Amino acid sequence: LEEVNGLEKFKAINDNTYRNVYSYKLPYRQNHFSIASNISQNYQVKRVKRPCGTLTIREVCDNIEKSFV
Repeated sequence: LEEVNGLEKFKAINDNTYRNVYSYKLPYRQNHFSIASNISQNYQVKRVKRPCGTLTIREVCDNIEKSFV
């Protein structure tokens, strides 16, 4: 897991919003921007990187779960 900081947090949230193409239509754009901005300012954002062939999905999930403790 890799912590994301600064403007990269907002970009990561925006890039990974489910069907974010719909959020670009008004009036959803402002609402989506506000929510993504709030999350990026108030919460920790982490990027999951899985090296090819070294970890199973179960191991990746276990590492994510451990990061919440």
